[in-house]
Amino acid sequence: MTLKYEMQLLDELPMIYSCCIFVYCMFECFKMKNSVNYHLLFILVLFSLIVTTVYLKVKEPIFHQVILKNYYTHDC
Repeated sequence: MTLKYEMQLLDELPMIYSCCIFVYCMFECFKMKNSVNYHLLFILVLFSLIVTTVYLKVKEPIFHQVILKNYYTHDC
């Protein structure tokens, strides 16, 4: 049985958000100075918003696979 598109969004969008949180935590944990990296924070929030918006407009499940594949291969 497959998920309906709305339920699929509830499954896949938190994966994107958690990846952004993980990337931010990785950069924050291994930095030298004691400050907040607002540029990275802004970029990750913007990325999350863009992915969410495109995902809601396009309604194509393959989009999630492409985004996560690119996200993992470029960040690791």
